[in-house]
Amino acid sequence: MGEKLARLSLRTDALYCIGLGALLASQRRHLAELTNYPPDVLAATGTGTVLWGLVVARLAASRGWVGPTRIVAAGNLVAVGVLSWFGANRGGSARRFVMGIAAQVGAFGLSQWAALAASGD
Repeated sequence: MGEKLARLSLRTDALYCIGLGALLASQRRHLAELTNYPPDVLAATGTGTVLWGLVVARLAASRGWVGPTRIVAAGNLVAVGVLSWFGANRGGSARRFVMGIAAQVGAFGLSQWAALAASGD
């Protein structure tokens, strides 16, 4: 059960990161108006998120699953902290936008920790 859940979570997380990153980079000007973040910051964040998604996809396809799941779950924990800090320091729609992403990333991390717990690791 743990391995199936972990691999599903990792693959879904990778797709989410790639899609979100592409959205941030391609829609940076519109999102800049919505969030008051500079377009270049959104583009760089989007590019980094796509790259992280590719790393997660590679880890999801690796032979072992416990180590890769731990790495990605820890990365998601860090990302939730960073996103929460950025969201807390903005107002209005920027806060809602960033905190919504933080909640989604947290859900991925939770599913990965649950997979590890189900396997006893």
